[in-house]
Amino acid sequence: MASLPTFILFSAIFQQAADKWQKITVNADNAYLFLFSPFDIFKQNLSAKVQVLLRFINPISIYYFF
Repeated sequence: MASLPTFILFSAIFQQAADKWQKITVNADNAYLFLFSPFDIFKQNLSAKVQVLLRFINPISIYYFF
C-alpha cells in the first residue's frame, strides 16, 4: 500500500502509459517483459525522476533498470 500514492502520481503524469503499466504486476518476470519489449522506446524516454518513481512502484525490477 505504501506505493499507492506513488502510482497515483505516476498515473497523473503519464495517463496513457499508466494504463499499460497497470496490467503489469509486481513480479520480476513481468518486469523483465516490460523492460525488454516494444516498450523499449518508452523506457529510453523516461526521465531519471520517473525511473525513481517506477522503482518505488515495482522495486523487484530495480535490477533491470541498471
